[in-house]
Formats: sequence, structure tokens, C-alpha cells
Amino acid sequence: MLLIVYLVLLAAVVFLTAGKENVLRGSAIFALNTVYAVFLLLCLQIGAGNFASPGLAMKAVFQILASGVKLQVFTDGFSALSAGFWIFGDPDWVSFQLFAIGILMSLYTASAVIRAFLSRQLHQIFFRFRSFRAKQEYVLVGYSGDCEKLLDSIRKKEEKASISLVLKDKLDNASPLYRKALLLDETFLKKLRPEKSCQVFLLSPNDKDNITWLRRLNEEGKRLQELYATALLDSEIIRFRDIQTENVDDYIVSREQILVNGFLNAHPPVELVERSGLLSRPEKRAAFLTAPMAVCVIGFGGMGREYFLSLYENSAFLLEGGGEESLHALVIDEHLYTKKEEFLTEAPHFARTGTVEFCNTSIHTWEYFQTIRKYLPHIQQFFICTGDTGLNIKTAMKLTRFLQNEHLYQYRPDIVVCLDEPDVNGELLLAEQASILTLPLYEDIYTWEALVERSLDQEARRRNEIYRRSNMSGEEWKRLSTFVKNSNRAVIRDLD
Repeated sequence: MLLIVYLVLLAAVVFLTAGKENVLRGSAIFALNTVYAVFLLLCLQIGAGNFASPGLAMKAVFQILASGVKLQVFTDGFSALSAGFWIFGDPDWVSFQLFAIGILMSLYTASAVIRAFLSRQLHQIFFRFRSFRAKQEYVLVGYSGDCEKLLDSIRKKEEKASISLVLKDKLDNASPLYRKALLLDETFLKKLRPEKSCQVFLLSPNDKDNITWLRRLNEEGKRLQELYATALLDSEIIRFRDIQTENVDDYIVSREQILVNGFLNAHPPVELVERSGLLSRPEKRAAFLTAPMAVCVIGFGGMGREYFLSLYENSAFLLEGGGEESLHALVIDEHLYTKKEEFLTEAPHFARTGTVEFCNTSIHTWEYFQTIRKYLPHIQQFFICTGDTGLNIKTAMKLTRFLQNEHLYQYRPDIVVCLDEPDVNGELLLAEQASILTLPLYEDIYTWEALVERSLDQEARRRNEIYRRSNMSGEEWKRLSTFVKNSNRAVIRDLD
């Protein structure tokens, strides 16, 4: 009876504290053991009457715990005291139950203490052993929140992967990251074995930190045989500043590029021009455009510029009758003067071709609608990215009504609306419009698919290697410049 009651209570505590912090769970088990020991003391006092003094009864209870720790049976003296438990049945059977309770109390108390105070150290020892045996290592460098997202995504694909963290923020003692990965300091590179494959992810929002890390990795790449780096940088740095890391197989990408590339993969430009009737496919001849593809970008911040440049890279179509520029654009922004100068300074090609028209006006003005009217019905896609989710939704709905009022019934351009944050009601409103597409910018980019698998990048790497071997010329993938790598990725997207 005593043993059954204890087991039921113990099971209840374990169940109720499942998934809780180790300290809380250990405290609950310790409290149960203490309360039950006091209960046994009271039972002994009541059952034995005057036979047992309080001091002797207390000694008996301590002997219960001692017997469990030492794994030895009760002494004859204590067995005699157990007669005080006659109310629970046969004294010998009661003695056995007390012995079992003592063992369970000792084991669970010891286990709770270890989990509460030594769990972090034990997990780190386990991860260090796994890292030592692993042939491949993932190292995540950045802040704990971002690193944990990518870590969890990797674990879903590779449950037993060896993952280490180099964190820029300090963890509290209760952080679950201690139980998920090995924590390292910035000197880990010096300790890597040359034959070990290591993939480093630079996730810091600070571009300077990530560039510094890339340089350090490039130096270590002279010693290490297989060193890979994935770095998050600003789009402007990636496009207009060629970063050379000839000793590291790198993948340098921005948040905007990940989101825009995901959109272009889901909605390829070739499908847009084909649906618009611009694509001609003569028999046994290459496809070409009967007229340039045209888009309107509303809001020319980082996302708007990345959309236009990525679209330009992925829409190198041939034009019927010749001509080089297959993409024209109308850019509208109420703060365009500075943005225009910065853009054309970094990309003077568009200043020479004149294929981009800039309009510095607010979307609330008559000039805005008059400017759009001049391009109708030649614009195939509107891309709205003002940086304000509510304003983007409002602009899309106004634009839809404006196009309806123009009575261009056969004209159905795509309207892409960027959502900087979730807006349930707004998204439901947009979903009612067949021509409106949404691009959630708040989606998690720290995923296996975006940063580890990178199917487009892997295919570009494979094609480059085939070309290099067949022509006996060309550079290894890791020695190519960032610009050339991006160009190769654009070619793969066109082929797909």
C-alpha cells in the first residue's frame, strides 16, 4: 500500500512537470519525497504509540533514505520499529515497501539534482563528443534567436547533425540552447581538423561583423580542406561590392534576395510574359518577345530595388527584330530624388539605356494615376513595397479600382503586394482579388531550404563544374566572384 501510493504520486508529479524546466521538475520531486518522508514519520508515531520516541522515529525515516542510497536492508532494530506500521499490514512486507521507497526516493532525488544543476554540463559534454566523431559540422554565428530558428530547421532534416553555436549575446542559465547544440567561442576555427568538413552560417544583422568573419574564414581556408560559408549581407553590398573569398566555398545572400528569389521561383517571369501574350515560340526557333516586358515598382526602398534587379537578371529575353533591353520599368516613390541618384550611381547601365522612368510623386496624388495611365495596358506586373503593410494594401485596392474604371476588360496585370507584417483582415481582402499576389516579408528565412539545401545554388555549382571539365578552362566555383555566381544562378532559373 505504501509503495503503491508513492508510485502513484511520483507518476503524477512526473506527468504534471513533463516539459517544464529541470529546476522546477527537480524541486517538485524533492518536495514530494520530503512530504512523503514526513508522512511516514507520522505513521510510525501513530502506529507505534509510546513504543517510538520522536527522535527514534526520525532516525527510522533517515534510515529509509540511507538504505536506498547504500542499497542495504534494514537493520534488525529498524525492522523492529517497522512493527509500528501494523496498520498497513504484515511488518515484513511493510519493511520491503519502505526499502523500495527509500531506493526510489534516493534515485529520483539524485536524478532531479543532476538534471537541475548538471544538465547543461552533461549536454555540452555529449555534444562535444558528437562533434569530435562527426565528419561534418554546422557552425551558426549570430544572435541566439536567429541561430535557434536555423538550428531547429536543420534538426528536422538531420536529427543527429553536429551543430555548434558561436553567439553574440549572453544566454541565461535556463536557455534551451544548452540542450540543443555545442556552445563555442570565436577561437573554434583554430581547433578544426583539416580533414573535417565545416559549414559556417554568418547570421548577424551587422554586415561589418559578417564581412570580418568571411575574411577570417578565407584565411583558415588555406589550411582546411572543406570549408563552406553562408553569409547574410545587405543587398547593396552584395551587388555593388565584389567580395573575394577564394579559399572558401561561399554563398552570400541578403534577406531581400531570399524573399524575392522565392517569389520568382514560384512565379517565373517567363510565365508572366507568356500569359500576357508577349512570348512567341516559332517552330524550331528560340522563343522571343514581341515587345519588352514592363513592370511598375511602387516604393523604391531595399525591397523594391532588389525586385527590379533580380527581375532584370532573370528576364534576359530575346526581342523580335533585335534590341538589347527586354525589360522596361516605371518606378514611383515620393522620396525618389536621393534614391534615384544612389541607384544610377551604383548601376549606371540604366542611366545609359533610359529603360527606367522615375516618377517622384505620392501615391495619393492625381499625378500618380496619370503617370500609370500613360503606360496602360503595357505594364504586366505592379510591385507594391512602400514599407508600410497597411499602405501597401490600400494602394493595391485603389489600383484595382482604377484599372476597373479604365474599362480595359482584357487587361489583367499581376499586382504583387508586400506584407511587412501579418494583417489577417487585409490578407482576406486581397485574397478576394484574383489578380493580386502577396509576398509576406515577415516569413522566416532561417530555414534548411533557404540556407542549407539551396537547390538553385547547388544546380548552378554543378553546371559550372560540368562546363569547367568539358572546356578544360574556367575557375572553380569557390573562386568565382559574387557577381558571376549570381549570374550563373539566374541562368539556371531561366533553364528551369
